[in-house]
Amino acid sequence: MEDQHLGDDFLVTDSAETPFDRSYDSLATLNFSPYEDDFIAIIDGNVVGHNKDEKQLVREIRSMYPGKLPFIVKVPDRSKTTYI
Repeated sequence: MEDQHLGDDFLVTDSAETPFDRSYDSLATLNFSPYEDDFIAIIDGNVVGHNKDEKQLVREIRSMYPGKLPFIVKVPDRSKTTYI
């Protein structure tokens, strides 16, 4: 399929899935309990690090995975979270 422009704000494309997509999609199946109240870094669908300090986590991931763009997420502490 060729890319199709549908007005100024829409583009239909058959471009391949990106590593960022895999990281985002992995959130649906991830067991968050070991990471409660931490920030986690996901690259290519895998948790590659976690830390309570987001800036420290980013520094660690940048040094361990140069050139990769991590997906960073804050995992809430379930005991401090209200569910409705």
